[in-house]
Amino acid sequence: MGNINIDALIEAASKKLGIPPEQLRKSLNSGNISDITSRMSKSDRDKINSVMNNPELMEKMRRKYTGNNNQR
Repeated sequence: MGNINIDALIEAASKKLGIPPEQLRKSLNSGNISDITSRMSKSDRDKINSVMNNPELMEKMRRKYTGNNNQR
């Protein structure tokens, strides 16, 4: 997988969620995603929460989507 354009990803997610891109970026940077998940279906919230509560999966995703395969 090539480099991911984070700005394009945030733009697409903001449209899907109905959240301004700046607010979405601020929420993601702060780690407070409650305003994001509050706009999702229960099924989607459950999926996000299961990922967020799994450090191994979070690390795998971080490596995949940042292109950084170094261990922390």
